[in-house]
Amino acid sequence: TGNYKDAQGKFMNTYFKVARDCGTDNRAACLGDTYYSLDRTKTYNLNDSLNQVWPSTAKFYCVTINTGATICMTPMRSGADERNYHNYASVVVDVNGPAGPNTNGRDLFEFDLYSDGKIANTYDSSSDGNTMEYQSSGERCQDMKDDTTYGAGSCFQHLMADGWVMDY
Repeated sequence: TGNYKDAQGKFMNTYFKVARDCGTDNRAACLGDTYYSLDRTKTYNLNDSLNQVWPSTAKFYCVTINTGATICMTPMRSGADERNYHNYASVVVDVNGPAGPNTNGRDLFEFDLYSDGKIANTYDSSSDGNTMEYQSSGERCQDMKDDTTYGAGSCFQHLMADGWVMDY
């Protein structure tokens, strides 16, 4: 068995000022009790949602840092076909930890960190860039306004492309 938990913990504790290390087994201690879809019509348990990442061996490791933000991250994993063979880690950030509003696209975001340094929700391997245009336009963020999967990654992509303005 690989010791990814130790590697994740070492990475998180080395590069962040960790106030609370929740690891993979006590993530709920770093998260709010209830999270909401962007349109706030649906609720979900983020800890349960983080358990459904694929592959099941890529567990999210969570810490709360000194600013109060919670950061959860998987180990680097193989990109396979859908990621154009770039390895990546999925990252979920609740900018103010367990405090409200605990809403996708407002204080909870998801993105992928790729082995080539790209940060995005979807790796754009298309020659015309259409995938990234869709992600960054905010259209997908609105398409997913009632989504209850962790983080509303498409909203993060839009924020990055739009100068960190939350205009959705």
